[in-house]
Amino acid sequence: MVFLAITFVVVAFSTLTKLQVENEKKKLKQYEENASVLSEKIISNDEVLKRIFLYRDISSSQYSAKDIFDYFSEIAIKNRGTVLSNFIFTSNTSVSFEGECSSLECVAKFWHLLASDRKVESVTLDSVSKKSLASSKSQENKQDNEQEEDVEEFSGASFEFRVTMTKDAFTKDDKESDDNIYNSED
Repeated sequence: MVFLAITFVVVAFSTLTKLQVENEKKKLKQYEENASVLSEKIISNDEVLKRIFLYRDISSSQYSAKDIFDYFSEIAIKNRGTVLSNFIFTSNTSVSFEGECSSLECVAKFWHLLASDRKVESVTLDSVSKKSLASSKSQENKQDNEQEEDVEEFSGASFEFRVTMTKDAFTKDDKESDDNIYNSED
């Protein structure tokens, strides 16, 4: 009988232990499933964060064409008689534009304004030329001889500039007003 009692206790203990092990295995399996779900969320979140940082990096190096156009147009307005007519964006930090001024002196002043601007790294004047308004022949009658004379009237100058801007010239973080030094009268 003692033998039967010991066998019964061992079998009961073994059964309870198996039940506890199975319960713990079920808990462990549930923890692993939760950890797997969280791991997938973390991996997905990391992927989203990588894309966000990539987008920020790309967008921070991009410039708004409108902002650039407006900025250089403001400088042109400050330099009375300057009209910009054609913008060509050649890279992230480089732009070429054509325009007209009332005189060669006006072109030189515009060049100086661009070269001394804090957002401009370098300025290259690719071409400049005087524009003639009209060519007319005036005849002057002098006492004994007639003399024909060609007269050209100049209406200004046309130009083409190539400008390289500083790296952070038009970043989205640049909260300063673009009214800077060009608001003062000469």
